[in-house]
Amino acid sequence: MSIKIDLSKHPDKFTANSQEFVIEKKVNFVFGKNGTGKTTIADEISIQLSDQYDVCIFKDFDGVVENARLDAVALGTENAEIQRKIDSVDAEILVIEQETKQPEDKNTENLFTKAAAAQKKAGDTSRTITAFFTR
Repeated sequence: MSIKIDLSKHPDKFTANSQEFVIEKKVNFVFGKNGTGKTTIADEISIQLSDQYDVCIFKDFDGVVENARLDAVALGTENAEIQRKIDSVDAEILVIEQETKQPEDKNTENLFTKAAAAQKKAGDTSRTITAFFTR
């Protein structure tokens, strides 16, 4: 079985005798030099066949990102964009965790150490007030 892809919408890229692309196998690889129409062919395959077939097209590495937490790779521009947002949120979470956890270095000041110092000062003040009223 062969499937024909119409490329006649792109006369500027394909000559009259090459405006039809025929797919005769289940898996096809299109390769060539830059500017030879690979992306145009891939886009037309997706446009013309995605409603009938499961079309998977790998164009470049921009749509490939790694998810270390899931030990997985996300493919596709939509998935890659979502993964970048996840990475950004993970970075923000890391910053928040560093501010709210007790630091290993006792000389480091963060929100945790400030809160601990404020609690200690409140306790000291409470004991001073209690002692004053007791006397």
